Amino acid sequence: EVAELQVRGSARLVRFVRSRREGFGRGAVTRRRLRRSPTAAALAWAGVALVALLGSRHLLSGGMTPIGEFLPFPDGSASLFDAYRSGWWDHGLGSPGASPTGLALVGLAGVAALGNMGLLHTMSSLGLLFLGYLGVWRLCSVLPGDRARVTGLVVYAAVPLPYACIASGRWSGLAAYAAVPWLAHLLRVGSGLGGGMD
Repeated sequence: EVAELQVRGSARLVRFVRSRREGFGRGAVTRRRLRRSPTAAALAWAGVALVALLGSRHLLSGGMTPIGEFLPFPDGSASLFDAYRSGWWDHGLGSPGASPTGLALVGLAGVAALGNMGLLHTMSSLGLLFLGYLGVWRLCSVLPGDRARVTGLVVYAAVPLPYACIASGRWSGLAAYAAVPWLAHLLRVGSGLGGGMD
């Protein structure tokens, strides 16, 4: 009679399994709440933006140093439009022919910057950092929860490539840093991995 009333197997194991079954519902809700917590995402963005802005405070106040590919823009957008319409490309020794469309695009961006070409020059360089951060944030959206996005953002912001490009005057390296996560995200969306753009 006593043997029939005894608990079979390990009492500790049975108690552990029961506690897991009872606490699974509450734990799943807590984990789901932690995964979708906007606080971690906001803190990560605030931290990355603060470090980037503090690191580039001299560039924001004094402008980009004119080295390498960071040559300054002309004083106004009108001269860019004139060069675009002139039919003469004065690069090197000069030659007759169509001017690059980039002159007109930079001129339009200068109009959007209210004629402040120095501000446009700084923002077209430092803005690529934040464009890269946003691209890796979107790329990591394929994984559930904010933890993967936060980790991807912090790790991508810690890559020294863009900061070395700023120090050596390589705008093309900054452009690649900003474009690569967006290209990977668009390839992921185009191949159907992880659903559509969210």
